[in-house]
Amino acid sequence: MAGARVVLFITRSDPQGRERLGAYLPDGRLVDLQAGHMAMRGVPSPFLRDRTAFTFGAGPAAATVEQVLAWVASQQPPGVLVPDRNVQVTEPLRA
Repeated sequence: MAGARVVLFITRSDPQGRERLGAYLPDGRLVDLQAGHMAMRGVPSPFLRDRTAFTFGAGPAAATVEQVLAWVASQQPPGVLVPDRNVQVTEPLRA
């Protein structure tokens, strides 16, 4: 999953319109990265809070994205995949 396609997105059901970091699995499904990290480790990731994680090179953020995507792909945890109909992608980023 090297070179994951990372995006900022908003869920249409979020009344605050808060941007989140997401990344696409190879099959095209969008993963809420912070939700995936919470499911995987039980705690939020400081590297997946917002766009600043990818401002000066990806470093730890890119590694964390790869770990989360691999885990989500293998475990399929509930509440981590975001249906396309509920998402507005606001900006593509690079991992």
